[in-house]
Amino acid sequence: MRNALVKIFFLLPTLLTAQLQETQYRFNQITLEDGLSQSSLVDIIQDNQGYLWLGTYNGLNRYDGYTFKIFKNNPIDTTSISDNGITALFEDSNGYIWIGTTNGFLNRFERKTETFKRIKIDDPQNPVISRSQPDALMPVTLSLNKFETVTAIEEDTLGNLWIGTWGNGLVKYDKTTGDIEHFYHSPFNVMGLSSNNISDVLVDSQGTIWVASYGWGISKGLHRRLLISTQQSTRTIDSYLFVSTQSERTVKNKLNDPNVITLFEDSFGNIWIGSYDADPVFISASDKSKQVDEIKFHEIEILSKTNFEITNVMDFFEDSQKNLWIGTFGNGLYKFDRIQNEIFNFRHNPLNSKSILSDEIISVYEDRSGILWVGSHLGGGISKLEKNQFLFGYLENEAGNPNSLSDNVIWAICEDNQQHIWFGTYRGGVDRFNPLDKTFLHFTKANNLTDDHIKSLAIDNFNYLWIGTYSGGLNRFNLTTFNIQNYPYKPNNKFGTSGAHIEDIFIENDSTLWIAAFDRGIDVVNYDQMGKIDWTSQKFYTHDPLDSTSLASNKIYQIFKDSNEEIYIATMGGGLNRFNRTDGSFMRYLNDPSNKNSLSNDNVIVIQEDRYQNLWIGTYGGGLNKFDRNSGSFERFGVSEGLLTEVVYGILEDKTGNLWLSTDDGIFRFDPLKVSFIQYGKKDGVQSAEFSGGAYAKTKNSEMYFGGVNGVNYFYPDSIKRNTYIPPIVISRINVMDQPVKGEREILTLNYDQNYFSIEFASLDYTSPEENRYAYRLDGLEENWNYVSALNRVAKYTNLPPGEYTFRVRGTNSTGIWNEEGTTLFIEIKPPFWKTWWFILLLVVFVGGSLIVIISIRIRQLLAIEKLKSKIAADLHDNVGAGLTEISILSELTAHEIGDQNKNASKRLNNISETSRSLVANMSDIVWMVNPKLDSLHDLIIRLKDSYGEFLSQLGISFRINKFERMNNVKIPMDYRQNLFLIFKECINNSVKHSNCSRISLDAVVKGSVLKMTLIDNGKGFDINDVKYGNGLKNMKSRAAAIGGKLNINSSPGKGTIISFIGRIEPIIIISKYAKKIRFWDKPNE
Repeated sequence: MRNALVKIFFLLPTLLTAQLQETQYRFNQITLEDGLSQSSLVDIIQDNQGYLWLGTYNGLNRYDGYTFKIFKNNPIDTTSISDNGITALFEDSNGYIWIGTTNGFLNRFERKTETFKRIKIDDPQNPVISRSQPDALMPVTLSLNKFETVTAIEEDTLGNLWIGTWGNGLVKYDKTTGDIEHFYHSPFNVMGLSSNNISDVLVDSQGTIWVASYGWGISKGLHRRLLISTQQSTRTIDSYLFVSTQSERTVKNKLNDPNVITLFEDSFGNIWIGSYDADPVFISASDKSKQVDEIKFHEIEILSKTNFEITNVMDFFEDSQKNLWIGTFGNGLYKFDRIQNEIFNFRHNPLNSKSILSDEIISVYEDRSGILWVGSHLGGGISKLEKNQFLFGYLENEAGNPNSLSDNVIWAICEDNQQHIWFGTYRGGVDRFNPLDKTFLHFTKANNLTDDHIKSLAIDNFNYLWIGTYSGGLNRFNLTTFNIQNYPYKPNNKFGTSGAHIEDIFIENDSTLWIAAFDRGIDVVNYDQMGKIDWTSQKFYTHDPLDSTSLASNKIYQIFKDSNEEIYIATMGGGLNRFNRTDGSFMRYLNDPSNKNSLSNDNVIVIQEDRYQNLWIGTYGGGLNKFDRNSGSFERFGVSEGLLTEVVYGILEDKTGNLWLSTDDGIFRFDPLKVSFIQYGKKDGVQSAEFSGGAYAKTKNSEMYFGGVNGVNYFYPDSIKRNTYIPPIVISRINVMDQPVKGEREILTLNYDQNYFSIEFASLDYTSPEENRYAYRLDGLEENWNYVSALNRVAKYTNLPPGEYTFRVRGTNSTGIWNEEGTTLFIEIKPPFWKTWWFILLLVVFVGGSLIVIISIRIRQLLAIEKLKSKIAADLHDNVGAGLTEISILSELTAHEIGDQNKNASKRLNNISETSRSLVANMSDIVWMVNPKLDSLHDLIIRLKDSYGEFLSQLGISFRINKFERMNNVKIPMDYRQNLFLIFKECINNSVKHSNCSRISLDAVVKGSVLKMTLIDNGKGFDINDVKYGNGLKNMKSRAAAIGGKLNINSSPGKGTIISFIGRIEPIIIISKYAKKIRFWDKPNE
């Protein structure tokens, strides 16, 4: 009996630590309700992109922290996974994910298509030689294995995969050639596998292959390189022999249980062996290279000092802090802290929603951010342990457990000289907490307290705890004898506190009590080292509405003395008050709405002084204030500076000068130098968003305590480490026209009518995914980033025009640290074919060719017309003109011969002659007009000169033409020439008939496509307003309008006349140029 008691006493610290460790670690659960395909997590890995892959008995799951993407077998799709029963997961050195299934297939996941390449690893040419299974129980997970089920996948240093199967031995798969080599157990080969039922495979850091066979221990692979020479070539082959720990050979240190389930190598090089019916053992790094019969199996020494039996071990995992986690089937999860040499056990507690989901653990894994993922068997799911999540120690009331807080609402905290922590509670009296052994003592009205509602606590150096209550006045607690002396409030008592509600107690120099009687003012009394109060020394300080030097308010929250021995009073509604010891007056510091350097709010809750003698003031409604005592001014810190609340309940300073604030929105760490705030909330283990005024304390060893409405948080500030993991950012899903796009891609190519798409993204920090933040932008459309929360982590775009875009997305971890690089997706929206460059080029070629053909045809037509005009002109000149000339000559000769014999006949013959001459002249004009060779402006001007030059000279009128030589290249069509000729012919005739001029000048100017022809005479002129336009002038204007021009007439008496024509001739020039070019290569048919 004595030995048993000694043993229990010896084990007690370990057992207590294990229990408390479990309460500090709180698990979050992920189950079927969250989208998991099945509740048995056989294997867990994290790939190089950051996704978690979870193998279950009913499908493969990919998890991004928000949703699961599930891959299942489709019987009619050979690119789907071979079976829904997932038994092993592995990512190789090339980033490929390999999946083993119950039906004996090895599957390789193709990321770009989200398909699977199936590899059947049976070997019909080598019949399996069975070895009877020893009579032993086995875990349910192994009993579910079928023949050929893949149980393990590993990769060696040469890049080969080693696959363990259940019944089909060990398989080596060459990823490069696809060659498969089998290794079997054979009773005729002592150097072979111990069994074909392989439960696990391990390739250690030295490249040695270890094989676990359930019922037959482990086998160690011996790798040899053989040089094979033939007449044709010499080649090297790899040969493997396997030696078993359970072979018939003598083994000096036998394995404690041959029913081996799992193997694991830690960072120290030790190989851990988990079995069904014995505690885990390990092969030390120094023993690994020894012969099998020389290998020694070591036990965990600390286990002998506990009552733990770590059997039925299903999985090992070593975390980033070198702790070894051990998952067992039925005994929960174990943590082996090898640095502290402690073991902790985590078990399912149906009364604790934050306990592990199940005691049947079959997989354990830590991701790169330090989160531990624990897979359970049927009915469980995933237990997610964020080891660094709960940064703050936590004390709470546990129903039925006296070794916990008596009440969750805490109103006061202090530390005594023995380093005990005292808590004043809302309904449970006073609790004493021993931080060393985590035990509690409770004191209530049953122990002679006047009230169980404790508002304030203060400890002096005489070992007295002074207790202020909500309605029972003052109590003095003797920490040595636990005797309690009451000082209840008595309204008519001359001696005693001014009120029953004692909001704060301040002890000055172990001789004076400053007592804040809420809504009654302040009592100041002296007491001696025996704790006896001298009520005759009592002084009262209250608010007097008529005295501005009195207390500004009787609602006192805190009494504080600074390093200069100054007393400051925090009041509710009366701001900050400073006490003058000389005359008992108070200086008030109040909020002035017109002065930003005044106190931010008059409801002051807490006062604290830092190492630089700055006073910090916490308010209810005005945030934090820094008080400059020299100037009397305040500097404010609130929401705009990063403090996400305006209520500050407590202020404590740490060793580095940071201030820790308890608020109504969690705990904040404030760096006064950088003016930066960091918030900590429930995700970090904070008891509640709401804390309590007065419930804060810093111990002598710098540990901090903050109390609130749901318990107490305690911590060492330098141990609070933020999550600094920078997570990868991935595009987790793409939908086009509301249809998912399969596969991972860097470029998304869409047709013009597929311009509605959405892009879903994720930051793969699994700590608190709901706290992750995102920023995305579509270059080519948006210039600014779109900032969204985890609830809106999808970007949607509609009706984008064709073009090239780049989608960029960045993200944070749970504490707001950004992955600035993020990830990108290039997007190309193809235009419709009629907007493509090749179609536009084809269209240009087609239209251009068509225009060329049309123009060519038209030019041919014009050339044919010109040829016809030339022939007509020649015919008129040669035939009609000649005939008329002949008629005119003959008429004149006949009239001359008749003479006076017949005057009437002679007169008629003269008329015929005159008419013929006129017709010849008109015919000459017509021939000129239709002659295509005379199609320039130069030819027109020459025609006018030839027609009137000699005639005008005979009349004594000079006819001058300016700069006409340069008009030879200005081509004009026939109707243009005809109208211009007739216009200026009429002009010249009018000048001759009516102006009595002596000089006529003709000028032509072409600017661009505009022609201006001007005729000027120096005749007598006329008044335009007095002239009635005759047919001649009307015809001139109508001819000008007919060719798209305008005729202007300017004249005045005695100043001559100016007649100008202005018109556009550019089309004529273009056509003429084409016509000129066409003549050289395509003459019309004769």
